[in-house]
Amino acid sequence: MPDFVCVPGASDTFREGFITYSNEAKVARLGVSRETLDAYGAVSAEVCVEMARGAREWAGVDFALSTTGIAGPSGAVPGKPVGLCFVGLAAADTAYCRRLQFFGDRDMIRLRAAYTALDLLRLALLGEEGRLELHRAPGAGGAH
Repeated sequence: MPDFVCVPGASDTFREGFITYSNEAKVARLGVSRETLDAYGAVSAEVCVEMARGAREWAGVDFALSTTGIAGPSGAVPGKPVGLCFVGLAAADTAYCRRLQFFGDRDMIRLRAAYTALDLLRLALLGEEGRLELHRAPGAGGAH
């Protein structure tokens, strides 16, 4: 996994991170609604967006990233195979989410999800709204 804080000066831009592996942690730490979890499951665009929005609000930052998925080798359920990931980005007045199907082992799936999250942030920082629009979350507001 990318190690953000191994880079000198990381504390100038990286505020904090959350590992909310369980549904209970997603609710308690990030404010994901129990209703969303029950309706869509933890591996869903809806939960991914709520995670990113919650992280952004809790940390008081301009942007927050989130990932949720099934890295395997077990955990697949009908309609949600191993490798299914959602990657989210929350900004001041909008949110984006990408649905991805990765292949490879657990470490490779996790690494690809992390790099995809960083790419969403890169696009936001570069002002590439047109490219981000492809991933705007439903009900996420206007362009930033």
